[in-house]
Amino acid sequence: MQTLVGKFMHPVIPPEDEYIPLEHTILYRSNLTKDIVLEIFQRKNNTYGFRYQAWVGWRDAGDNVRSHSWTEIDPGSNIITDSLETIKNEAEANANEKGIDFEAGWINGTQSQR
Repeated sequence: MQTLVGKFMHPVIPPEDEYIPLEHTILYRSNLTKDIVLEIFQRKNNTYGFRYQAWVGWRDAGDNVRSHSWTEIDPGSNIITDSLETIKNEAEANANEKGIDFEAGWINGTQSQR
């Protein structure tokens, strides 16, 4: 899963559960294997941020995978901007730094809650 999650969280099966955008997501795009999603979200004060959702494997102390699920991953960037274009560029640059390749184009997200 590229460099977004450590070896201990790598999934052993592809996503089984449908990806559902988190609250306030306005745009998203999936990586080529559809186990990482980059989300652009809008805060209540109309500023933008980004985050990742990743399909991960949850392991016990013996390194046995017990379950899989989608989980939010902090991108390691705390940029706050009121420009959608700026946040899209920052999100894409962050993904490039992590070696994550995404499908072309953004998909409209949802403003509803999960």
